[in-house]
Amino acid sequence: MKIKVNGKVVGEIEGDTYITKRVKAKHLMRIYDAWGISSTVIQKLKLSNVSRIVVISDDGMEYRTHMLNFLSNGITKEWGGDEQVFLPLKFWSEAIKGQQELF
Repeated sequence: MKIKVNGKVVGEIEGDTYITKRVKAKHLMRIYDAWGISSTVIQKLKLSNVSRIVVISDDGMEYRTHMLNFLSNGITKEWGGDEQVFLPLKFWSEAIKGQQELF
């Protein structure tokens, strides 16, 4: 299922996992060294019973976490006119794209 914000596809849900693709230079919040997700998207993910999140970066890395970790350790801030939750990289598991990893 595709997830849209303001008519733009920002990711998709596959099973219990939300997958989104990002350009690191553009989307990584440098202040927190964190990936962010709109609170609007988070609400959609909760309603869809998503339990895992995967960010696929343009540098070939995948950043993986559980929804509970994202919500527990995330930093909620207004950014670009939208409330977002930012999870610092230290709370993500990293893998080279396509690499199998338990998380």
